[in-house]
Amino acid sequence: MVMEEYDVLVVGSGPAGSTFARVVAEEMEVLVVDKRKQVGVPVRCGEGLGAREVVAQGLELPKHVISTEIVGAKVVGPRGEKIVWKDEETKGWVLERKAFDQWLAELATKKGARVRVYTRAIDIKKVEDGYVVKLQHGADEPYEVKARLVVSAEGMEAHIARKVGFNAIHSLYDVDTCYEYEMAPYNHENLIELYFGNNVAPRGYCLTPDTEIIAKNTVKPINAVKVGEEVLTLKGWVPVAATSERDYEGKIVRITPFLLNHTAGLTEDHLVYVWNKRNGFHWKRAGEIKRSIRGSHGDGDYLVFPIPKEENIEHIQINVPSSKYVKDGYIKENGYLRGKQLLKLKDIFKGYEVGNGRVNSGFFLMDNYIIMGIRKLETEHYKGKVYDIQSGGSFCPFFAVHNCWIFPKADKKANVGIGIGAHLLTGKKRGGLDGATPRTFLDRFIQEHSELRDASIYNDFGGVISVGAPMDSFVKDNFMVIGTAAKQVDPIHGGGIALAMEAGALAGKAALRAFYEKNFTSDFLYKHYEKPWRETAGKKMAKRLLLRKVLEKLNDDDLSHILSTIADSDLNQVMKGNFAGPVAKAVAGRPQLLKVLSALLG
Repeated sequence: MVMEEYDVLVVGSGPAGSTFARVVAEEMEVLVVDKRKQVGVPVRCGEGLGAREVVAQGLELPKHVISTEIVGAKVVGPRGEKIVWKDEETKGWVLERKAFDQWLAELATKKGARVRVYTRAIDIKKVEDGYVVKLQHGADEPYEVKARLVVSAEGMEAHIARKVGFNAIHSLYDVDTCYEYEMAPYNHENLIELYFGNNVAPRGYCLTPDTEIIAKNTVKPINAVKVGEEVLTLKGWVPVAATSERDYEGKIVRITPFLLNHTAGLTEDHLVYVWNKRNGFHWKRAGEIKRSIRGSHGDGDYLVFPIPKEENIEHIQINVPSSKYVKDGYIKENGYLRGKQLLKLKDIFKGYEVGNGRVNSGFFLMDNYIIMGIRKLETEHYKGKVYDIQSGGSFCPFFAVHNCWIFPKADKKANVGIGIGAHLLTGKKRGGLDGATPRTFLDRFIQEHSELRDASIYNDFGGVISVGAPMDSFVKDNFMVIGTAAKQVDPIHGGGIALAMEAGALAGKAALRAFYEKNFTSDFLYKHYEKPWRETAGKKMAKRLLLRKVLEKLNDDDLSHILSTIADSDLNQVMKGNFAGPVAKAVAGRPQLLKVLSALLG
C-alpha cells in the first residue's frame, strides 16, 4: 500500500484543530483525525463562548449551534454577595456544543480539509522533512501517513505531543475535576453565574507551622519539609511535589489524637480523613469534626493513621499506659484486645511491649489503619503563616489530612456544574479508590439552591479541565501544539473554546507562512506562532493565573469582604488584569489583606 502524504496532519477536531484546518485548507493538503466516533461527543464543558473571538475571525454563528445569548456574568460570594460583570468581553452565547463543534469541522471540510473520526494517532517518528504517524481506525490494522507538519490539538491527553517530547504532563494542582448536570426549569437573566467559597467547593488547605509531619526517618515541622522529601500518606511514602505558604487570619482547629499524642493546627476548611460508625472512612472538614465522649464506643469521629506496608516506623514515640492493652469497641465483644493485634502494634512502633493489664487507650486497629480517638479538640483564632504540601492528595501530621457555575440555556434550562482540585481526596471514586469527587459537592450545592433543588436533571457528564500555566514550549521542527493540548485555557474557570479558536487561527496563519517560505523549523514557527501568542493572549493568561493563586490564599471571610467592597465596574477591571484600583478599595477596609493582594501589584 502506498503511504498517504499530506502537508499537515491535525490530531483532534475540537475548536482548535478545526479552526486551524479551516485557515490552512485552501492552500495545503490537510487531514484531521479524531479518536471519537462523532465530532463533538461527548460534551464536557459549560458551553460558553464570548463573541469577541467569533467576530475577530469573521464568523457568524448559525442559529442551530446557539442555545441562548449571554449578556454578562454574575459572581456570587461565600455569603451571597453578588457582583455583575457586563461589557464587550462578557457578551456571547451558551452553545449547543455538539452542533457547534460539528459546524466548525464542516467549515474546515468546505475549505478542503479531510476529516476521519474514530481514528487514533498511536505512534510517531521523525523523518528528514516531517513526520510519519501511525494511525488506527477503530480495531482495524494500523497504517501510516506522512506529513510535513503535525499539529497536536488533542486536548488534555496530548498523547502524540508527549511522544515527540513536549512536557504535557499536568500537575494535579493544575487540574480541576468537574461534574455537570443539564437541568430545568431554571429562571435566568442571561448571565453566567459563578459561585465561590469553600462551602461550595474546597480550595487549598493549610496547617500552622508548629504542626509536625511524618517524613522518612524523621518527624519535622511542616514548614521545614522540602520538595522531593518523602512523607507518609494514605498511599505509603510519597515524595513532596510542591510546598506553599500564605498569610492567614481566622479560625484554626487544634486536634490531638490518642496514642500518638501530637497536636496539629489546621485551618477549619482543611479536610481530615476520619472514620465513624455511621459513614465509615471518609473526608471531613476540620471545623465539622466531632469528638466522641465515650472513647472507642462513641458516635463521634476518629482519626486515621495509615500503617506503612514496607517497614516499621522507628522514629515515632507512642503514648500508651503501662498496661499496654488496647480497647477495641468495634470488633471484640468484651472490648479488649490480645494476641495478634497487640503484636502488630509492636511490629509497627519500636519499643512497644505487651503488658498484662486492662485499660482503655482510645484506639484500635482496622484493615491497614490505626483508628484513634480524639484526646483534645479545640478552636482558636490565629494570625500568621500557614503551610501546605502537595504529596499525592494526603499526608500525616500524625493522622491523615488532606468553583461552581450555572450556564443558562434556552427553554429555562441550565448547565449546572462544579470543579474542584484534582489533588484533593474528598471521597471514594469508582472502584473504591480515594480521589476528588466533585459530584458530591455539586449535589450539595443544588440541594442548598432554592431554585435548583426541585429542578429535573436531563443529562450529566464529567471530566477534567486544565487550570494551570501554558506549556513551556508549543513548537518543535515540523510540529505545533495548540489549544488545550498546549494548556491554553483560562486559569480561573478552565474555559477554553475562544482561546482554542484564537490559538488555532494564529497557528494556522503561521503554518501558511511556513508553507510559502518552505521553512518548518522550530525557530520559524516560534517567531510566527508562539511568540505573538505569548505577547498577547499569554500575557492575559499570566495575569489570570496570578489572580487564581491569590484567590486560593483567601479564606471565605476575606473573599466576602472583597466582594462586598468593590463595585461592578471594579470587577470589570480585575478580569482585564487591572488590579490597582480594586486592591486599594479592599485594603482600605481591611489592611491585613495587603500582604496577600500585593502580589497583584507587582
